[in-house]
Amino acid sequence: MISQPICFRSAQNSDAATVNLMTATAQVLEQYLDHLRRSGAEVHTMIDRWGVANYHYVWRTESERSRGVVQLVHGIGEHAGRYIAIAGRLTAAGCDVVADDHRGHGATGAAALLDVPEDDPAVAAQTDTLRAMGRLRKGGLEATILAVLAVSRAAAELGDGRPPVIFGHSWGSFITQHLLNIRSQTYSAAVLTGTAYCQPGWVTPSRFNRRWDAPGASGYEWLSSRPEVGRAFAADPLTTDRTVLSSHGFWDALRLFTRPTPRIRSDIPLLIANGADDPVGSPKSVERLAQAYRDVGLQHVDVRLYEGMRHEIFNEVDGDQVISDIIAWIEQQL
Repeated sequence: MISQPICFRSAQNSDAATVNLMTATAQVLEQYLDHLRRSGAEVHTMIDRWGVANYHYVWRTESERSRGVVQLVHGIGEHAGRYIAIAGRLTAAGCDVVADDHRGHGATGAAALLDVPEDDPAVAAQTDTLRAMGRLRKGGLEATILAVLAVSRAAAELGDGRPPVIFGHSWGSFITQHLLNIRSQTYSAAVLTGTAYCQPGWVTPSRFNRRWDAPGASGYEWLSSRPEVGRAFAADPLTTDRTVLSSHGFWDALRLFTRPTPRIRSDIPLLIANGADDPVGSPKSVERLAQAYRDVGLQHVDVRLYEGMRHEIFNEVDGDQVISDIIAWIEQQL
């Protein structure tokens, strides 16, 4: 079991109410980047065609020769800093790791807010500037997907031209599904966790905690059976509770829906790993997704369902074993 939840935790200044909100946001951003650097990450930025600085991070293995590169693609309302423990396990296994903070998330989102006037409606209505986090803003979903693709190209350069393994969780798994449809040749293999068949009726869009709602519930029980995971998520100044609709807007929320297409190259290995109690994608939805990939010609589709586990399988009681299973699968593909 991972001894600490995979989560950046930093309390804001106790006098934040008396401090300029943008200054408080800048302080949290710097604390977050320091946290990543202390984990061994290199911090990089790329400016996209909408003028937005997109942050991404590189963890290099200490092995004499890298076995390959794994690209982590985080979920909605979170950030790459929550994957530091996974990055550490992967680098220990001889892999280099890259991960970005998507539009509106992590350092990318916080830095963008610093460029927004405080009288902007998205900020002015907030008692805390960071509560405006999570909105994709200029370029929307297209810009988000293209930024992840740009990091994929950087990952290939890091790997001396070898395509990375892409590992997407939750919303990141849906972004990964889009990327597989349009650029499957960019990747050597793909891992989807916390995922679902991304079509109406097969994926739960909101109210994830309904099954665990009860007096005293935190609202984060759906993430993991470990209460400390939910507590850490709630305490993190760079996480949000935004739904896809709130984050994307109506039209981009519709554009997020996708399904496998015959354009995906048939020989790309795919692992789908979910908790059997994950409210985002039920076991039936996971099996439907796997079959959809097989139906368009994929020859190597592996499915693993973990009984008793919820959405963040790597943050569950047996999360260490889940990560070991995923790393073992990745090693077979490198």
